[in-house]
Amino acid sequence: DPQKIRLYKQNHPKESIMKLRKIICAVICAAAVLSCLAAGVWAADSDFVIEDGVLEKYKGEGGDIVIPEGVTRIYIDYFPMGEKITSISLPESLEAITSIPLHNCPNFTKYTVHPDNKHFSATDGILYNYDKTTIVSYPPGKTGEVFTVPNSVTVIGESAFCYNEHLTRINLGYKIT
Repeated sequence: DPQKIRLYKQNHPKESIMKLRKIICAVICAAAVLSCLAAGVWAADSDFVIEDGVLEKYKGEGGDIVIPEGVTRIYIDYFPMGEKITSISLPESLEAITSIPLHNCPNFTKYTVHPDNKHFSATDGILYNYDKTTIVSYPPGKTGEVFTVPNSVTVIGESAFCYNEHLTRINLGYKIT
């Protein structure tokens, strides 16, 4: 009805209409965010492809990567943004690392491991098995020319020191077999 519209415009200045539009937009945006969260679309885990607990692919932009809880094994063949990866944090649930490519990760300097993880540990950014008897991986971007293997270490994992171009000398502990 044109009469009602004219009366509405007279009684409600433009400022009120603009405020009402902003409120409606905010409600619509909030509803969209909530529906995405409920559908699992807006999760921090969206940078990962995980199948049956196995991390198979990383699709993120690099930086500090936090592997999601629930991942039990890592089997990745390539990091697409490897040069931008600076650290990797491993969850409590991680039990095995089958493959983690570091050949294109020159700025990757440290691992961190959830304190309740029963399979891995990290000291000074270096990844070890839980009881520190095996060096699993020495980050390629970790600086320093000399590394002294702790005396607790008896095994150096396959390719543990690969791709680190900073090391010029490795002092082996007396228990290495």
